[in-house]
Amino acid sequence: MTILLFPLTLGKRSYTWSRVKNSDVVTQILNGYNLSGDIAASEVTKPQIEQNQQSDMEFILNLAKDDHDANFYIHDQSVRYGAPRSSDASVLAMKWGRGLISFKPEANLSGQVTEVLVLGRDVPNNAEFVGRANATAQDGSSSVGNVLATQIPSTPLRVRRPVSSQAEADALARAILAESTGKKISGEGECFGWHELRPDTSVDLQDLGAGFSGKYYIEKVTHKVDVGGYRCKFKVKS
Repeated sequence: MTILLFPLTLGKRSYTWSRVKNSDVVTQILNGYNLSGDIAASEVTKPQIEQNQQSDMEFILNLAKDDHDANFYIHDQSVRYGAPRSSDASVLAMKWGRGLISFKPEANLSGQVTEVLVLGRDVPNNAEFVGRANATAQDGSSSVGNVLATQIPSTPLRVRRPVSSQAEADALARAILAESTGKKISGEGECFGWHELRPDTSVDLQDLGAGFSGKYYIEKVTHKVDVGGYRCKFKVKS
């Protein structure tokens, strides 16, 4: 946490918003601290959002989790709130033995799905909604996980959840699918120092064989400078 976000941890507050998106609430809270940045619009308008004796930091982190594990951080004096940027272009390409020193991948194909159906019902209004998402249309990226997803035979995963709109059902289906496809391959590696490497970006790892070469989303990076030079250790998923 940076010093700019520290004031959000002080005190506890209670407030209620009506007919707003999570991102609208985040923007309003940050404006109170003279903070701004890239606040991606949430997909669903909620009938009511309530903060109940929570610090603003705790409350925003809860909103981020409710927004299907959105990211909330500050970089270069600018706040970022929104979905992981896994579909953005890679910031760097590294080849095994040429910049990429080591890489230990782990593939997990258990419980993988390529299509999700959310069967929802708004009981007060007696309305039914069916949200749908599939891996081939999720983001169109060339990540290793997405390529692998097209090779997995699967039947649709059907879940029942209370939802208040078609938009909320569709958003929930996409989130459940993303959680599955984002865990197919994970890995840890070490490379020469590159200042471009940071969390919430993607990197291309090459010359790792047909099964593991491709695009990965960076979850964590540690930059280290010592007598051995400048190195980076990172964790990725795809």
